[in-house]
Amino acid sequence: FTIEDVFIAFLRWSGVDSSDEDEVEACPLRGGVNKKNITPINVSKAFRRLTAYATWMDEQKAVLLDPPLTLESVKTTKDLLYSRVAHDDCGRVVWWLDLGQTNFKAIKHVPHSEILRFFVWLSHLVMTDKSAQENGIIFLDCMDKVSFYSYMTMLPYQLGITIDKFMIGVTPLKTKLVVFLKRPLWFDVGFGLLSVFLPSRMKKRVEQPGPDQASIEGIVGIKNIPVGFDSFNGTLAVDLIAKHEEKSRKGGKK
Repeated sequence: FTIEDVFIAFLRWSGVDSSDEDEVEACPLRGGVNKKNITPINVSKAFRRLTAYATWMDEQKAVLLDPPLTLESVKTTKDLLYSRVAHDDCGRVVWWLDLGQTNFKAIKHVPHSEILRFFVWLSHLVMTDKSAQENGIIFLDCMDKVSFYSYMTMLPYQLGITIDKFMIGVTPLKTKLVVFLKRPLWFDVGFGLLSVFLPSRMKKRVEQPGPDQASIEGIVGIKNIPVGFDSFNGTLAVDLIAKHEEKSRKGGKK
């Protein structure tokens, strides 16, 4: 992507969201979509977010610039974290994370800088996707057979804070839904307590569907579940990461 792609992402992000009614009309799946017509653009809002982005990237330049941030350079972390990125029936980008297939033991030995580089690379792949800019994104986590200890120690505390700051406070991404699948008992109890303090708008953005295939298809549509995602009957064989990898290979770039 180019610097122009980044500017466009922030301008589209600054567009005012549509009402809930408009979202339902534009997308029958849960979570809705962003406003289709991004005008009027809030240039001041876009500039403030872009400034925060530039400041964060400058603070992390020692980690991100050497070696250059490419798919090949983050391959080790990518292979340890089951992550897939694909469009759903409403054009939203779904970030699939299968924690049950994540190698928790091995990832603890990966340098923190490499994990951060992977999340930054993947975030840029998503935020420069035109469909994600126009329709929003969904985070979908499968937590099957994940223990409380593994989940809480997957990432060091400070690294988790750094990634959260980048994802939530810096990137021009509009999250339409956060989905938790096959939740352990400890998660349901913990989230039940936490939800008491969450504002209603945030609660509406969290989905905790049943473990069956139909429940997921009601969120992302049919034929959009990646192959190999947990025990579901996924049919999507090539996601955006794989497409980028193939495009880079043909172009002689990584």
